[in-house]
Amino acid sequence: MDYFQALVEAQKGNYQSYELLEQTLKSNPGDILKFFEFFADESQNSSTRELVGVFLKNFLKNDFSTIWWQSLTEKSRLIDSILMVNDLIKVSSLILTALLEIEAHSQVQTVLGTLIACNRKSSILAIGYYVENARTIPQVLTSHIQHLLQELFKSTSNVFTNDSNLNLVYSLQNDIILALQFFQHTANHIPPSPALGFYVKFICANARLNNESIRIEAFKCIVDALSYFYDFIGESFSEMAEIVQGGLSLDNEQFSALSLEFWNVLCDIEKGKVLENPQFLGYISGPSQDPSSILPSLPKHSESILNLLLKKIQSENSSSEILKICSTIESISDLLGNKISSTLPFLGQELQSSSLANRKAGFYFLGSILSGLNQNSLKSLETELLPTLTNCSPIQEKSLQKSLLYLICKFCEHSPKIIERCPSLLYTIYSSIQDKPSKLAVNALFEISESGVSLPNTQEIVDKMFEIATKNKILNSFNVIRSILEHLQAQDPYFTKCTPVFASSLLVFPEHFSSISTILRVCFERICENALIPMVPELFNLLSQTSNEEYLIALSCISRYKCFIPYINIFLIQCLNHLNTQETSKTTIICLAELVRNLENSDWLRDVLPKLTGILQKQGPANVQILEMAADIVSLHTEASLPHLASLVGYAEHCMALSLNDDNDDEESLEELREAVVCFFEGFLQGVGNFVDLRSLANKIDGIVKYCLIISDDKYSPNENIVGGILGIFADIIMAFETVSCSGQIKALAQKYSQSPSEIIRMNADCVISNMP
Repeated sequence: MDYFQALVEAQKGNYQSYELLEQTLKSNPGDILKFFEFFADESQNSSTRELVGVFLKNFLKNDFSTIWWQSLTEKSRLIDSILMVNDLIKVSSLILTALLEIEAHSQVQTVLGTLIACNRKSSILAIGYYVENARTIPQVLTSHIQHLLQELFKSTSNVFTNDSNLNLVYSLQNDIILALQFFQHTANHIPPSPALGFYVKFICANARLNNESIRIEAFKCIVDALSYFYDFIGESFSEMAEIVQGGLSLDNEQFSALSLEFWNVLCDIEKGKVLENPQFLGYISGPSQDPSSILPSLPKHSESILNLLLKKIQSENSSSEILKICSTIESISDLLGNKISSTLPFLGQELQSSSLANRKAGFYFLGSILSGLNQNSLKSLETELLPTLTNCSPIQEKSLQKSLLYLICKFCEHSPKIIERCPSLLYTIYSSIQDKPSKLAVNALFEISESGVSLPNTQEIVDKMFEIATKNKILNSFNVIRSILEHLQAQDPYFTKCTPVFASSLLVFPEHFSSISTILRVCFERICENALIPMVPELFNLLSQTSNEEYLIALSCISRYKCFIPYINIFLIQCLNHLNTQETSKTTIICLAELVRNLENSDWLRDVLPKLTGILQKQGPANVQILEMAADIVSLHTEASLPHLASLVGYAEHCMALSLNDDNDDEESLEELREAVVCFFEGFLQGVGNFVDLRSLANKIDGIVKYCLIISDDKYSPNENIVGGILGIFADIIMAFETVSCSGQIKALAQKYSQSPSEIIRMNADCVISNMP
C-alpha cells in the first residue's frame, strides 16, 4: 500500500482511504517508522511531509500507538530525528507533544528527558503545548520551565536597551514571539516567585513595541498574567491597565478583543473575591485615588475604562463588536453595583447630544449599566426615560434604532413590569423580531413573561418564538414559549390548540426533541383530559421509539388523568430502564414521584419498590428527590410500602446523619436535606400510624425526637417548613404516647413558636401544648 498517496487521497475527501491506512498500520506497526522517516527527510515534498506530520500527531493519540511506543526500542533516535527538522517546526512540536502525552503516566520518560536536555524551538514549543493541557506536571518540569522562561526572556531583553532596536526587534522577532508564547502555554504551572516582576516587566515592554505581531502576543501574556497572578501583580497592574486601555484605541480587532478579555477576566476574579468577602476592594471596585475624577464616586480604573468603552462604541460600526463591548460594561457594572449610577447625569448629556454617534453610544451604554443599578435608581430612571423610550418609531437612522432597541430590551430584562406601564415598548420588541430576530429581543420577552406580565396575542407570539427557535436557532425562544404557557390558566382553550401542534413537531424537529418535550410537559399539566384523550395512543406509541428523558418526564404528567392507566406498564418499562444507580436515576425519580402523587391505586408500586429499595440500601450520597418521593410513598401508599419500610426508614436515617455533617459547608443543600428528612418522618408517622401501633417503634421515635430537637436549635436557623414539620411530628408523637422523652424541651419549643405569624406553625404548636401529658 502506498501510504503517502493514501494520505493525499484522504485529504481530498476519500475517508475510506484514511480508515484503510489506519487499519493497515495497526496490522503492520513496524511501518509506522516509515512515516517518521518521511517526515524527517527534508528532501521530500514539504506539503506531503506536513500532511504526514499531522497524520502522525493524530495517530499517536490512539490506544494502539501507546502500546506501539512502549514496545519501541529506538525511541531516542526517533525523537532526535523529529528535533532535527528545521522547516516544519510547529508540526514537529505537535508530534513531540503527542509523544509526551503517551509517556505522561510512564515510569521511564524518554521524551521529556530528551526535550529538557535540548534547546531547540520545537522542543520548547512541545513542552509548552504539553504543559498547557496538563493538570499536573512533575517538579523537574516545573523547575525547567522557570529556568527556560528566564533564559528566553533574558536572551531578547537587550532589545529595550539598544539604540538601533528597530532592526534588532525585527531580527529577534521570532525569538521574542517564542518567549511570549512559551509564557502563555506555561503560565498556569508557574509558581509565584520574585521572577514574576521580571516577567511582567518584559511582557509590558514588548506590548509597547512598534511591532504588531509581538504586541499581540504580549497582550495575550498580559491577560494570562492577570488570570494566574492577580494576587501578586501589585503595582504592575497600573502599567498593564494603561497598556490594555491603549489597545482599545487602536483600530485593530485583535487588540480590542484582548483588551476586553482583560477587563472581563478582572471582573470575574473580583466578583469571586467579593463573594468570599463582601468588603473586598479590588482594582475596579476599590476607592478612587484621583481627586480630579469627573465621576468622583467611581474608582480610578473603572472610570477610565468606562470612558474608553463609551468612545469605542461611538466609533464602532459592527453590531457584534458593540455587543462585546456592552458585555464588558455589564460585567463592570455588576461589580460596581449602584456606584455606577454616578454615570447617569453624564449619560443624560450623551442621550440628548446632536451627534448620532454619541446618542447611539449613550443608549448602548445605559442599557449595559442597568444590571448594576438598584431598584430605586431603576424606578427614577424609568420615570425620566419613558418619554424617550416611547419615541422609537420616528428614528429613521438604523444604527440609532438598534441602540434604542437594545436599551428597551435591557430595561425590560431588569424591570419587566415597565411593560404594564408602557405597553408600546412591547410592540417595539414585537416589531423587531419580525424581520431579523435577535437574542436580545428574545431574552427581553423571556424576562417579561417570567415576571408574570401577560403577553397579548398569545398564539402569534408562540408561533413566532417556535419559528425563531427552529429556524434562527435562538434556543431561548423555547423558554419564552414555556414561560408563556406556564402563566396561562389551567384548561385554557389555547392548550387544546397548541398541544397537538407541539406533539406532532417532535419528529419534524428531532434536534429539538428535548426542548419541545419540556413545553409538552407544561401542556400536559394544564390541558383538559377530554382534549388530551385523542392524542394519548400516539404519544405512548412514540415512547417505544425514544428514551428521551424530557419526554418521559412530560408523559409522567399525564398520570393525573385516567387516560394514563392503560399505558402504565408501557411507561414503567421505559422508566425503570433508567433506574440503575442513585447518580443516574434523576429522571426516573422525577417520573415516579409524579406517579406517586397522581395515582391512587398502589398496585403498580409492587414492581417499583424492590428496585428502589435496592438502590436505597447502598446508602450513597443523599438524594433529596428520592427522600421526598419516599415521604409521599409512606404517606399516600402506606400499605404498599409496609414490606419495604425498613429500607425506606433506613435511608431516611442515613440522610438524617448526613444532614448534620459539619464538614459540608453548603448550608443551602443541608437545609434542603433537613427539610426533606422532616417531611419524610411527618409522612411516616401519619401514614404508618394507621396500620402499625407507633409504640412498637419506640426506639425509632426516640431518634426522630432527638434529631428534631437538634435541628430546631437556632444554630441551624430552621426555616418555616422545618419548624412546622417538627411541631407536626411532635403533635403526632404526643397523641400516640402517654409519656414522651424530652417533653420539657418539646413544650418549650412549642411555646416559643405559639405566636408565630405562620398559621401552620401556630396550629401545630397549639396542638403540642394542648395534648402535652
